[in-house]
Amino acid sequence: MMNADHYQKLAGNSLAFSVVAMSMGLLTAAAVAPILNSLSFPAGEPYYNFLANLCHQSFHKVFFILGHPSGLCARCSGGYLGVMLGTMFVYYFQGKSHSIIANLTLYSLGTTLLILAIIEALIELGDQNLMRFLSGLIGGFGTGLAFASLMAIIFTIGKSQCRTKNLGTSD
Repeated sequence: MMNADHYQKLAGNSLAFSVVAMSMGLLTAAAVAPILNSLSFPAGEPYYNFLANLCHQSFHKVFFILGHPSGLCARCSGGYLGVMLGTMFVYYFQGKSHSIIANLTLYSLGTTLLILAIIEALIELGDQNLMRFLSGLIGGFGTGLAFASLMAIIFTIGKSQCRTKNLGTSD
């Protein structure tokens, strides 16, 4: 028989897996589009059309794969990679520390990185795709840290409330 702790851990892991899988899927679609277009021109267009709902795809702000533009701009590519890495980072350390203080620290770090990346995007310190990719990576990593640590805090508080209820009913 599974207890509430098991269900909450499963829910947290499922949420983290979903975020990582979504980010990985979008990055894969962004790379597949130019590869398919290099093989047979219209083959990659459905990927570009789907990703156009998420990214501006400005021609001068994308990386090129096999002579064709990727489906996401440099900043979005870095952002999705950062979200994926930030989420995995939190859930890697979640096994080592379940304290709310550790999660609040990661949340604070994440929101700080996100704010720094937004400021960089607004003032545009560099006009190169590498700089855009790095600011997206930092902002995405911050977003992943903030989101995953917030979810960990919610699940930790829920777990402690379940324990309190279970201790109260066993008397």
